Amino acid sequence: MTLLMTLRVLCFIVGVAIVAGTLLSATRTYVLPRSARDRVARVVFLAIRKLFDFVCHRAATYHARDRIMALYAPISLLVLDAAWLVLVLIGYTTMFWALGSPTWHSAFTTSGSFLLTLGFAVANGTPITILAFSEAMIGLTLVALLIAYLPTIWWRWPTCSGLTASP
Repeated sequence: MTLLMTLRVLCFIVGVAIVAGTLLSATRTYVLPRSARDRVARVVFLAIRKLFDFVCHRAATYHARDRIMALYAPISLLVLDAAWLVLVLIGYTTMFWALGSPTWHSAFTTSGSFLLTLGFAVANGTPITILAFSEAMIGLTLVALLIAYLPTIWWRWPTCSGLTASP
């Protein structure tokens, strides 16, 4: 019995660490006004780059490669956001299991319902309700950050007579 309790406490701590690391990654990537190194973003961008390099290798012309690579940044950002959501899902799954979910599947289902605000899972008890609200808030925040960040990438100042307007 004490071994199971110790395992649940350790899982809760690991879940908190995963969620905290994910939030730190999102903050470094989307909120920080300067460039900062981030392991999650680096892994995602390198994996997507390898996929794009593989596809570009088969392109015959520069223009074909350019058309393909034009999608690299937007697809990488969308995949990065999905990776953060999956990490949050994993972190909260471990926390829900640590708080007494009978199986990993039920903890995963509960976490997914709250993260995506689907509303089919029920939170029983104050600790689980607090986790549910925090997970829903994080999920909505990550999607909102992506939506708010995307226009800044492609914003172009209007030009007049060949001169670029300054901000």
